[in-house]
Amino acid sequence: MPWAFQALASLTERTPGHKTAIPLISLEDGETGSGVRLKLEEVEPVEYLGQETIEVVGQKVRANKFRLVDPKDPDDQDGMREFWVSESGILLSIKFGGDRGKISLTKYHGPSLGS
Repeated sequence: MPWAFQALASLTERTPGHKTAIPLISLEDGETGSGVRLKLEEVEPVEYLGQETIEVVGQKVRANKFRLVDPKDPDDQDGMREFWVSESGILLSIKFGGDRGKISLTKYHGPSLGS
């Protein structure tokens, strides 16, 4: 769910190298047939890596870069994700660990994404 990366970015402290512990919450069936409850799945550390300029949708954009690792296996490079978010909070790109690829924003209709 790409929108979840935007939420992670908004909760992460913006000090390069700092890791912010963010609880991941899910919904599960409640005690009644129509009930729903929140469940803590895990706490994931999100590291702020600083800013860098990337190119998406034909624009050079100053973006905040973050890293998310699997808390169960922090040394697993395949489970790592790096992602870039614009100053206005728009997810620009996600790079998946190992050789799992990268996805980037390909269409955007709105004000300029950056500098």
